[in-house]
Order: sequence, then structure tokens, then C-alpha cells
Amino acid sequence: MRRLILAFALAGLVTDAFAADQPEIPTLRGSDAVVPVLQPAAAVPIAAPAFARWGGFYAGGQLGYSSVHMDFSQATKSLVAFSLRELALEAERHPSEWEVLGQTGTQGRSYGGFAGYNSQWDEVIVGMELNYSRASFSVSAPNSPLARVTAAGGNVYLVTITGSGSMQITDLATIRARAGWVVGNFLPYVTAGVAVGQAAFARSATVSGIENPTRPPVPCDGSASPPCTIFSFTQSEAKTNAFIYGFAVSAGVDFMLMSNVFVRGEVEYIGLAPISRISGGISTGRVGVGFKF
Repeated sequence: MRRLILAFALAGLVTDAFAADQPEIPTLRGSDAVVPVLQPAAAVPIAAPAFARWGGFYAGGQLGYSSVHMDFSQATKSLVAFSLRELALEAERHPSEWEVLGQTGTQGRSYGGFAGYNSQWDEVIVGMELNYSRASFSVSAPNSPLARVTAAGGNVYLVTITGSGSMQITDLATIRARAGWVVGNFLPYVTAGVAVGQAAFARSATVSGIENPTRPPVPCDGSASPPCTIFSFTQSEAKTNAFIYGFAVSAGVDFMLMSNVFVRGEVEYIGLAPISRISGGISTGRVGVGFKF
């Protein structure tokens, strides 16, 4: 009996020692089962999109070809009104509103340069640009004299109005705000701004006729009744080195040949504010090459 008890004691000691040498096995208790946690895979870095760099200062040269349109139809009105300001003829019949000059145009080449600055946010470009062109656009107004018989202030008038007008534009400059969108090596853009130029212009108007014209063979020498009077008035204005103003809009595209060299093509329209009742517009297509600094 004593040997049996000793055997059981020794078996218990051996079992405890064996259990101490084994790794602990988790006990499964329904929903309390221990589930191994998996570590997430390392995130794959995504490369940021790359855009051609257009930011900074730039400058270049350009060549252009322009179509010029000028409107002289209002140019004689103030001159005629001044000539007839004291007569009932103007107060009642308004000969100053008669249009004797028309619209005309011309075409020509220009050359110049540009300089500006771009700010860039990824593919978005905004900036400012100064653009200058040297040209020689010269136009003369078509003249269509008008002769009419009208009555005013109890008198009859045979009135003839004729005139002349000319404009020569030599220099044009614009200051333009610019916005563009980078597409690969291309930069399409639009601009809007103000324009200033230098020009020489001239205009004149002549009002002539007969007050109470007589029929032949009665001469217009004061012997007729009512008295017959011949009249003629001329007014003119001319300026050299005059400043002209207007607005400018354009659209174009720059293409980057190298990191600091680009070429461009654009179309531009300048609307000129009236000067001495002469107005007009200039449409230009141009090409250029520029350098980034």
C-alpha cells in the first residue's frame, strides 16, 4: 500500500513537470475563441502627377499680321454742327446727322515683343503680360457727298456736305491678365486687358450751298426776292502723336520646346474707343518664340 501511494505521487510530479515544459494552448470557449490578428500589408506609394513648369518670368519676340477696320461715319457730324450752329437750318433739319463718310479697312504686318510672369498651381496658370507691336496701318475714309433741298426758318436751302478722314496707327501696346491650363507640354490660354496706341488722324467737313436759290436766268446776286445767298463753311481737325485707347482680348497656345524655350501662336482683337468720332478695331494673328527665366 505504501508503495502504491508513492507511485501515484511520483506520477503526479512527472505530469506537472511535463506540463510546465509545453507551450500554453488557448482554450476555445465558443465566441471567446482567440483569433490571430493579421498585420496590414505595407501601403504602395502613389506618385504625384507631374506638370510642365511654366511658372516665373518670361520674355520673347513676335511677328503678326493684322486686319484693321475703321469707321468714319460719325467723323463729320460735330464739324458740320459747329459750322451751322447759328442757323435755323441745323436747329430744324440737322444736316450734321447726314453721313458722308463711310467705313473702310486695311491689312498689314507688325513686329514686337512680350514679357510677363506666370504663377502656377499644378496645371493652372495665371499671370500678367505686357505686349508691344510696331506697325504702320494707314486708312482713308470713303467720301460720298450729299446734296439736298430743304426748308428751315422760312427759307429754302440747297445744301451740299462733303468731308474727308484718315487714320494712321504706328504703335500698339496691351497689358493683359492671362489664365491657362497645362496639357502636357502645351499651355492653352486666354487673356483680357487694356490697349493703348499712338496714331495720327485728320478729318474735315465742308458745308456749302445756296439760301433761297433762284431759277435761271435770275442771278444769285442779291437782286432776287427773297434774297439769294451763297454760303460755304469748312471745319477741320488734325493731330499727330495722338494716343488711342481700347480693350484687348486674345486666345492662344504656348508649346514648350525645351525647359526654358517655348513657341506660341495666338489671335487677338483690340477694340478702339472713338477719338474725334473715329472708331475701329484691329484683329491680329501672330506667332512668337519666348524664353523662361
